[in-house]
Amino acid sequence: MGMGWEASQGAVQTRKDVQLISWKVDSLVHWDIQPICFLNTLAGRCQMKLPVTVYRLPDRVSISTVGRTGQMIEGKQYELQCDVYNVAPVHLLTVNWYKGQHLVAKTSFSDSTKTPVNQSTRFHMSLSRADDGVLYRCEAELKLSMTGAGTQASSKMASQVLGLTVHYSPQVTSVVEIFNETTEDIALNCTVMANPPPRYTWHSTNLEKEFNIGHPVLDLSSLGSGNYTCTASNGIGSVSKLFIVQAKPRGGNRTTFWAIVGPFVGLAVVMIIGYVLVKKRTIKK
Repeated sequence: MGMGWEASQGAVQTRKDVQLISWKVDSLVHWDIQPICFLNTLAGRCQMKLPVTVYRLPDRVSISTVGRTGQMIEGKQYELQCDVYNVAPVHLLTVNWYKGQHLVAKTSFSDSTKTPVNQSTRFHMSLSRADDGVLYRCEAELKLSMTGAGTQASSKMASQVLGLTVHYSPQVTSVVEIFNETTEDIALNCTVMANPPPRYTWHSTNLEKEFNIGHPVLDLSSLGSGNYTCTASNGIGSVSKLFIVQAKPRGGNRTTFWAIVGPFVGLAVVMIIGYVLVKKRTIKK
């Protein structure tokens, strides 16, 4: 009886009268190697193939935007690309996509190539203003053999972090705001969120041209009642907000007070003067 190994690398010649024989290589260079353990007996030859998977961890993983020539704008479709360099085998590779700390997508491959290759995959997304400043990354996960506990072992390598800058137009929560102040100074606040920062202009029924240009807050201490429209624009879009101010002129309460109290004060003054004159005449007599 003789035993041996047939292999394109690390072959072992037939040895007689042994029950154990090992196949060993210091460094595999054959990606599709299929070693065969054989046994020669008087009844013939039997053999069994050893399933071997040769892994190569990626040299690096990279993330980038696809076809981006300018700014990224809210509401439009964009793609991110993940490149995995020099990895094998591809069918055991999974690319994980992360938005911040959240896993948002997974991509697997059916390529049967056993030799190291460069592999790319893309992630489609529709951007909103909430995506401004969000960090994306992709991760190459290569599934390895099963562990002794029966779980799947894996090796992971992440790309660099890619931060998105999203441009979006100004937006307001309400388009009309009404003020009925009578005693306090009024300040109209038109501040809105936008990227890039918006330019502010003001119009009023009291004035014929734009004013307070570049300022989101308008102090009404010297302007008074009227309709005031603020427009915020940044090239992506614009939005307007109407402020309706129904404020009485300063001192309005005092005018009303003297209109009511004045006649009584006048009457009291007349009565005092009359009393004094009568008193003086009485003394002279």
